[in-house]
Amino acid sequence: MADYQIETNGEHRSVGEAITGRLLLTADGIISVVITGRFDASLSQRDTIAYFGRYELRDAELWATIEVSNVPRHLETRQLRHCALRADQLTLTSDQPTGRHIVRWQRLAV
Repeated sequence: MADYQIETNGEHRSVGEAITGRLLLTADGIISVVITGRFDASLSQRDTIAYFGRYELRDAELWATIEVSNVPRHLETRQLRHCALRADQLTLTSDQPTGRHIVRWQRLAV
């Protein structure tokens, strides 16, 4: 993961300290996300956010159906992420009650 910020009223702020993560998207529609670190207490009481499920891409939209999550309210939900790909960096943006979440993922060298 390259960066994770929240935009509220036009201002950007980090979600916490020492935030790191991995995103896995497979060609057959599997999504897996793990993000760890010291999150801002106003956002999460957890030190890890993780989910797994299936996804569909439609134009610049990624629709994830969450099958497994350590955040109970996300289980069995369908969530929208807006996508932007520039070189080896994928930006996923989603509107949440806490603001617009902007996560930048860097492709790993294989």
